[in-house]
Amino acid sequence: MKFGIIALAVITIILIGWLSIAPRPEIESPLTQTDSPTPAIPSLQPTPTFPPTWTPLPSLTPSPTLTASPTLTPPPTLLPPTLTPAQPSTQRETYQLHPWSAEHANNMIFLMEAYPVTLSDISQEDYFKSYYFSFLAQSEGILRYPAYADENSWCWGKAYNLARLESPLAAEEYANLITRAFQQDEVQLPQLLSWIQGKDSRLSPKIFSAEKSSNFILRLETTGGSATLLLKKAENDFIAYALSSDFDFMFPPRIVYLWSNLTGNEEPELIIANRNMPANEIPLPHVFDLTQEYPQELNFAPGLNLVMDIEHTSHWETQFAGEAPALEVFSSVYPPCPVNITHRYQWNGEWLEETQSSYLVNPAPELQNYCEQIVDHAIQVWGLEAGISIMETLLPQWPPQNTSENQIYAPDEKDKWRFRLGVYHALAEHREKAETYFSEIINSPTSPDSDWISPAREFLAALDNPQEVYQVCAHTPTCNPRHAFQAWIKTIPVENLTALLSHLYASQLTLSQSGQHDFDDDGSPEYWIIIQHTPTSKLEFWILALNEGKPTALFIDPVVVTTPVLTHYITKSGSPLIWLNRQKSFSLESIPNGGMFIKTYPPSYFYSDYTTQSVYDAYLDLFAGLPPAEVRDNLLALQKSPQFACLNAFECTNFSYALGLAYELAGEPEKARDMYYEIWDEYSYFPFATMARLKIDPGSIYTITPDPSTTPSVTPTPTPTPTLTPTPTPYQTPTSTSTKPPSSPTITPVPIHTPTKTSHPES
Repeated sequence: MKFGIIALAVITIILIGWLSIAPRPEIESPLTQTDSPTPAIPSLQPTPTFPPTWTPLPSLTPSPTLTASPTLTPPPTLLPPTLTPAQPSTQRETYQLHPWSAEHANNMIFLMEAYPVTLSDISQEDYFKSYYFSFLAQSEGILRYPAYADENSWCWGKAYNLARLESPLAAEEYANLITRAFQQDEVQLPQLLSWIQGKDSRLSPKIFSAEKSSNFILRLETTGGSATLLLKKAENDFIAYALSSDFDFMFPPRIVYLWSNLTGNEEPELIIANRNMPANEIPLPHVFDLTQEYPQELNFAPGLNLVMDIEHTSHWETQFAGEAPALEVFSSVYPPCPVNITHRYQWNGEWLEETQSSYLVNPAPELQNYCEQIVDHAIQVWGLEAGISIMETLLPQWPPQNTSENQIYAPDEKDKWRFRLGVYHALAEHREKAETYFSEIINSPTSPDSDWISPAREFLAALDNPQEVYQVCAHTPTCNPRHAFQAWIKTIPVENLTALLSHLYASQLTLSQSGQHDFDDDGSPEYWIIIQHTPTSKLEFWILALNEGKPTALFIDPVVVTTPVLTHYITKSGSPLIWLNRQKSFSLESIPNGGMFIKTYPPSYFYSDYTTQSVYDAYLDLFAGLPPAEVRDNLLALQKSPQFACLNAFECTNFSYALGLAYELAGEPEKARDMYYEIWDEYSYFPFATMARLKIDPGSIYTITPDPSTTPSVTPTPTPTPTLTPTPTPYQTPTSTSTKPPSSPTITPVPIHTPTKTSHPES
């Protein structure tokens, strides 16, 4: 018995030790026909093994030779590969550009693929963004050694890393790989799915027949979303076209396909919708006309943005509205006082426009007191019409017995509700409805001493004068003066903005400051004004513009100074972007058939974004085959421009490595060496330093050294937890103007694990 217990204990210890070094399996969730799986997010702590897709030689020597086989297979290792931490010697001139080969390229790819696994104490978002470095290494390897790229799965690895980076280029990359395989008779349609899985087992491909067509829809599913491709029948094979890249490894999209003949042509359109929606908005689906030579995406109306700002469950459906097909989205929000929302969209020949919306509320009687919160939310976020619809549905049973805080409502609560309805109808320019509600309060109050009789009389007397409505509204707690100000401005009969501004100065409006600025760069400057609705309210910055000859007012942001700082930037596409008081970024947009709106962007530093996007475009140019000397000149011009920013490790090393690579490919080894040396010398802890070290000799300084323990060290040197600087495209950064394959939008990679400066230079 004693020996049995001892043997059991020994076996248990062995099993625990074995589990501690066992490789982490890749978990694949079962897939349905329409939905991508929800993955288990990989741990950010390094694991004992890193499953190699590209396997390097165990060490680098100054004079490597290629083996007879193109498959590069090293001995297995229990840990992610790292370089021994080291600083370069102070004698830069002793270094030379290392002779490069496919083996060295494969080694760099393997190191960069392992880099995210070596990180600790970072977010899941940063974990996936750190695959940017392996994407660059793979792209360079494919450019320089295309024969080895296929043998070592560099191309498929690159496509998967683009998916990890949530790049729209991921679907393009997969489409190119599949089209090439068809054209080279590497695969036929019946074997396509198994062939794809053989290329990358992380993909779960599914194929569907396109309705009323000989074409097919191919979906490449991963644990972090999917890419959708169109397989279009060609003469002897198929051509793959990218339709959508729907990747997010933290919140994987759940894609569903719908078909509807929205345009009324010969074949129905394909609708690619996401069921896994964020809380703040409803993403618009992709709608494709597949009858053209190339798939054509049908756009929604400019400026359309389905903001929810509340938890919701939503889904898209196709419907018939009379004789015309329609696309509808159904949403349910706020279970305490549930509201079912429907938006309908139909094709008008130019885009999909909203033709109808509804807000149906149906609370349980005992929970009706929670409905006041959803009404306030509707007025603030969804607009006056939404709030009016919900309030009028609740009016017959309003008020409930107690508030949501279990307080008793005032005796004139119903008058308050009717007063609010009157105000909202007045602001929405429904004069008759507003008059009806105000008259009911005056003539039939719920109590003789109702507090809402006098405000109702005041509003009723002002209904015929929008300026007076604004003045009354500004002093009424339940009225938003911004709505009233916009309604007033639209009614002022002026022919130009100068006359409008004179009219405002002559009125009783508290106008602190005004000026001119061409916000949209159309050659006709708009006016900006800073106003204060009441002596105790905040100052507000507004833009006054002419919309089809009629004045319009556009609210931008509250301000604390009467002299605003307007910084005017020009994006890479030439469109303007404004930075107000170094806090609010926005652009003034126009709708082709009339209308204007303000597009806002997350806070960011413009020059950082501009530099990051420009450098990324330079990489894409190199990898697309643009002459390296031309890319070098573009980068040097960027460095000399006022838009150039080098404020943190990512920005500086990202630029320097791109310039070094351009020098290297352009046949300028000494200049390339200088760039790589500076990266290693100044940012030895950063992943670009690992890449740079592999590029310069003497090779005795570095070797690949697997740690004998099961706990890997951070590569290449231990680094304190730094401040993360997200510098992706905060604005909708345009695509590069350089030559690239068609339909290939750019992405701006987000720097990860980056120490930043705490101050910015003056713009």
